[in-house]
Amino acid sequence: MTSPERLEKIIHSFAGRRVLVAGDVILDRYVWGDVERTSPEAPVPVVKWRRQSTNLGGASNVVANLCALGGTPELVGLVGNDEAADEFRAKLKELGVSDRGLVADRERPTTIKTRIMSQGQQLLRLDREDDGKLGEALGKRLIERFEKLLARAELVILSDYDKGVLAPKLCAEMIEKARAAGKMVVIDPKGVDYRKYRGADVITPNQKEAQAASGIKIDGEPALVEAAAELRRVVKGRAVVITRGAQGVSVFERGRAATHVPAQARAVFDVTGAGDTFIATLGLALAAGASIAEAARLGNAAGSIVVGKLGAATADPAELLAAVRPGHAGWKLRSAEQIASEIEALRAAGKRIVFTNGCFDLLHIGHLKFLERARALGDVLIVAINSDASVRRLKKPPRPILGEEERAALLASLDAVDFIVVFDEDTPEKLLERLKPDILVKGKVPGVSGVVGRDIVENYGGKVEVLPLMGAVTTDSMLERIAGALGS
Repeated sequence: MTSPERLEKIIHSFAGRRVLVAGDVILDRYVWGDVERTSPEAPVPVVKWRRQSTNLGGASNVVANLCALGGTPELVGLVGNDEAADEFRAKLKELGVSDRGLVADRERPTTIKTRIMSQGQQLLRLDREDDGKLGEALGKRLIERFEKLLARAELVILSDYDKGVLAPKLCAEMIEKARAAGKMVVIDPKGVDYRKYRGADVITPNQKEAQAASGIKIDGEPALVEAAAELRRVVKGRAVVITRGAQGVSVFERGRAATHVPAQARAVFDVTGAGDTFIATLGLALAAGASIAEAARLGNAAGSIVVGKLGAATADPAELLAAVRPGHAGWKLRSAEQIASEIEALRAAGKRIVFTNGCFDLLHIGHLKFLERARALGDVLIVAINSDASVRRLKKPPRPILGEEERAALLASLDAVDFIVVFDEDTPEKLLERLKPDILVKGKVPGVSGVVGRDIVENYGGKVEVLPLMGAVTTDSMLERIAGALGS
């Protein structure tokens, strides 16, 4: 079992690692709206447009994940000669990634997937693409770009979405050139014929893909082992890493016993792009000197983080570091900026946001019951906790008894809590103005009238709920008990 210290060392080595990504680039477009009626023209919903957003998808989402983790990626891919290509290049520029590896084709459009979303549901997906065979001249241009960027890369990731860039001949040529240059090749595969991946070091199919490509029904561990052996025989690589959703990740490496990495329990909001996050993290870890098993553990942890977010999300080094440290707040801890961005997406998906705040010093049964009741009022519970400096101002030393990191970690261990944010002010009013939760929940405190932030929440149409005390235990009563016990 790899120690947390070893995993932390690998994560700290991510910064600046050069990874070359080649594959099918996609522009993911989301149209968000409300459905209030059906059309009189046909039995279909009428979506009232509210907003539109665009993300990098496919191989370019792997690039976005590498950037978020601190890597320095380059991208080889194919776009059209159209407005979508201009939008795609602008998105790359925002990440600080060069577009010099992109080849523009006048005959093919930039691949766009447009999703119509309402109330957290995908109503329709419209794909604009040409996945036909690439001409010889176009393939030659892609290989030339690949060769130019290969020299500076520490590792190569091929991200196959079956749109033509990684057709058998081109894929084989990229692998051959990478191997000749001494670069490790990691592949996120597609389809059922893995012969085109021959010579790659690591392939990362999910269980469904592994079953289809091997022709072996995976109905248990023996079949899983057999399927992995068949894929390794076809590819002739070092390892087959099979992602298995709630069952974690299984690593089958030549000459070694199988390694099974259990899934990390997470509240799942969206699995979109989790595979891209996995291979980006695995590839970056390998470039940083990790073993394949260590890299798979980190990829598994990163994937667990992004499924707790909405859309094709990314994980950053701080989140990943926290996730591999036992007892830390991990994926639930957010900055004010991060949580503001995520709330926008969650609200667009129809999620009801509940907010509460406090010091939460010495977590007790009253807190647990209160948080469970608060979470039941909506879909997502954000708990804002006072920073150590804020607690000292409000409660006076020796409070807080536990530091903000320890308090956040304890709260993160609770199923009722979805996100945690630390604030340094004496009150959460600035956070409330920024986040605009649907419901502000507070516990009734004897001798205290009014709820801080009520005016803010009610002014924008939110609700305030005051819950009764749940149990006789309070933090002050616990401290009195402890003092009494020490005194006796």
